[in-house]
Amino acid sequence: MQASVPLSRAAVIVDRRLKRRQVFSALIALLVCAGMSWATYVVAQESPAAETIAVPATEQDGLAKLPYRDCFEASAYRYNLDPKLLASIAIVESSLDPNAVSGSDAIGLMQIKWPITASHLGIEDRLVLFEPCSNIDAGAKYLRELFDSLRIQDFERKQRLVLASYRLGPSGFEPNLPLPPVAKDYIQKVEAQRAGLRSAAETLVLDSTEGQRQQAMLPCVIEDMRVLAASTHDPQERKDAAAAWMTARGPACSTIALLRIRNNLALWLGTAMSAEIEDSVVQLLETSIRGRVANPQN
Repeated sequence: MQASVPLSRAAVIVDRRLKRRQVFSALIALLVCAGMSWATYVVAQESPAAETIAVPATEQDGLAKLPYRDCFEASAYRYNLDPKLLASIAIVESSLDPNAVSGSDAIGLMQIKWPITASHLGIEDRLVLFEPCSNIDAGAKYLRELFDSLRIQDFERKQRLVLASYRLGPSGFEPNLPLPPVAKDYIQKVEAQRAGLRSAAETLVLDSTEGQRQQAMLPCVIEDMRVLAASTHDPQERKDAAAAWMTARGPACSTIALLRIRNNLALWLGTAMSAEIEDSVVQLLETSIRGRVANPQN
């Protein structure tokens, strides 16, 4: 007969679960007060903290492990773009979810707005935007159009303005004035993801008010989390693998991606599910939502 859990320990477990539920309920309330919904946006995360873990060389192999790699490379070649830039935008926009739909009806990997932007790009059937390669190609076409619309010799500045336009729209800001915080934040996130797709020896100096040197974040691809959890039947190995994945990739996940991870953790991990892993997801959600509430334009 299995020994019962001591009362004091049981009380602690119940208390922790109640606190986690209270925290998550508070987060939902924050969103409601700010007039937002989970599906309205893909949140750009806060800058990685100084203690961010360095990325091992074996884990940072560019586009090789990303889904839809061939689509990114083909569209990048067609429109003379860096495939890593294209993939980085998709990671920030949708966490590489081809079925992502925002509250403003931006659809798919590259979050193409329906129907105005889609129609502008020659897409008249909404379902086409759910096809990964078609969506990536539409995003690449739009990005090329934004590049070609600017007559600026300084390529770095030109690229920043292009990313700001992709986030806010070509008329969403004044290019001769300092970029709004939401645009700066978006650019920083895209560049952080791009750095994560480069070689392990490379790091990137991100444009932030502190001017701190940030280490590259690994991209958040939630399908990898699911596959990783199913790769072993040993609960401890599954638990360790999930915890390592959250540490390395969790900070790069959007709020929508974190919510999907939280809702599926018990299914993916089974007996390996732990309060510590769930707490780490909830903490990332709290940081993400509070950042969004503090900057409601994003």
